[in-house]
Amino acid sequence: MAKIKNPFVDALTKIAENQDIQSFKKIFDYFSPRLKSFLMRSGVDDAIAEEIIQETMTIIWTKADYYDSNVASPSTWIYTIARNKKIDILRKSRKAILENIETAVLPPIESKADEDIEHDQKFEIVSKYLDDLPEEQLNLLKMNFFEEKSHGEIADITNIPLGTVKSRIRLALEKVRGKLEQDGKMFNPNKDNNSNLN
Repeated sequence: MAKIKNPFVDALTKIAENQDIQSFKKIFDYFSPRLKSFLMRSGVDDAIAEEIIQETMTIIWTKADYYDSNVASPSTWIYTIARNKKIDILRKSRKAILENIETAVLPPIESKADEDIEHDQKFEIVSKYLDDLPEEQLNLLKMNFFEEKSHGEIADITNIPLGTVKSRIRLALEKVRGKLEQDGKMFNPNKDNNSNLN
C-alpha cells in the first residue's frame, strides 16, 4: 500500500520555490488555531500567542526553503519554530521589565571596560528579586513597566483603586531597591552604595 504523502510537505515546497499564496493559506488556516490552542495551554496569554503565531508564519513564508522533509514532519518543524519564538518573546518581555525596573532603582553605571559584565550581574540580581515579589505586586509592575500602562490605566483594567495600585508598585520597587542596597557592593565595591541609591 502506497504511503500517503503529507499535503503540507508539498505546500512548504511550493512556498519555498514560488511563494505560493494558496499553499501558505492552507498552512495558515490549519496551523494557526492549533498553535494558538497549544500556546494558550502552555500559559501564554492571548496577545503573546498571537504575536508568536504571526512571527512563526512569517518564518514559514520567508524561510520555507529551510524545511527538510527527511528531517522532520511539517508539524514538527512548525511547532518547533513556535516554541523557539515563544522562548525568544518571553525572554525579551522579561528583559524589558528588568531594563525598566533597573532604570527606576539603580544608579547609572560609570563607563568602563567591564560595563557589560557589571550590567549582566545587575540583570541577574534584579531578576532574582522579581521572583521574590508577591504576585499582586509583580503583575502591576509588569503592566506599568513592560506594557507601559499608566497607574490610572492599570486601576481601570484591574478594578483596583488607584491609590492601591500606586502603593503596590511603590512597595515592589522599594523591596527591590532594599535588596539591591544589601548586595550593592557586588556592583560598586569602591563606593558608598547607599548614597548612590538615594
